[in-house]
Amino acid sequence: MNDLKIFTNGNIKLPVREVNGQIEFDAEVSAIGLGIAESKNGKMYVKWNRVRKYLSTQVSKGDYISEPDFYTLAIKANNPTAEKFQYWVTHEVLPTIRKHGAYMTDETLKQALSNPDTIIKIVEKLKEEKEAKEVAEQKVEQLQPDADYCKNVLKNPTLISSTEIAKRYGWGAVTLHKKLHELGVMYKQGKQWILYAKYSRLGYADRMRYEKGPGLLKWTPKGERFIYNLLKDEGIVPIIEHPAFEEQLELQAQVEYNGPYYTASSIAWNLHMRHEDVRLIGKIATEHRLKPVFVDSNKYCRIVVDEYGRQSYEYTKLGAQTIEQLLELEGYI
Repeated sequence: MNDLKIFTNGNIKLPVREVNGQIEFDAEVSAIGLGIAESKNGKMYVKWNRVRKYLSTQVSKGDYISEPDFYTLAIKANNPTAEKFQYWVTHEVLPTIRKHGAYMTDETLKQALSNPDTIIKIVEKLKEEKEAKEVAEQKVEQLQPDADYCKNVLKNPTLISSTEIAKRYGWGAVTLHKKLHELGVMYKQGKQWILYAKYSRLGYADRMRYEKGPGLLKWTPKGERFIYNLLKDEGIVPIIEHPAFEEQLELQAQVEYNGPYYTASSIAWNLHMRHEDVRLIGKIATEHRLKPVFVDSNKYCRIVVDEYGRQSYEYTKLGAQTIEQLLELEGYI
């Protein structure tokens, strides 16, 4: 390690170091700044499993990550907090570091004035940083498809279809429209979905006009953010924000549920599926860990044992809806 410098942004103090001409960021503070963390008892804890999944490496507290890895986390984080933190890093931290092509501490300046070799080293660092920047830019270019969500929601002034928004939740456009209708946002007139009057003048949507027909309803970035917040209030978030397996285990606690239960057969019947597809429903529930773990029931499903000791599963309303969404996402219905 060469020099270590601390950059402050509000309550965030980000340690940044330079190793062999490469800029590295403290992994823990970076994750917190990018919103990949949760608060417990007034303290922030990094969601390390999610960080490791995004970076495909075993990073933990005390480690540093490269500049390309920082961009990867920022893109994958997909939230306004991450965008603001990334903007601060790219517009304040990095320009400060690269102002002289090196960490120009007082000691470094003295050496540069008195020793020509120091100037040579600084020039070499400039070359190394240029190469590192090119590598980082290539990495960002490779990750561009994953950045579309953040760009569309927060920056892109163009319109986006309901299908594109629905895919983030594992739905089709029909499911999204029905949900928005249920929440009093839109209604169907003939073959067209139309916003109710209270939402129609808020700049949430517009129609792409063609030579014939009334046009296709599409959403503005403001409308996308509205849908995101509206669904989040209902406990519905994009698939990318779903908890990892380890976090799902925490959701397996016994819950109190007084509503109806559905068997795999009744779910298949309601979805007009074949009888042989009943096993597919059980397979989907197992793969996505909807079935209880270590307990008799959770918010998705309960274990039922008949008089002969045979075990089967019955699903709550939420469990049945989740299975329907997963079947649609994976192309079974």
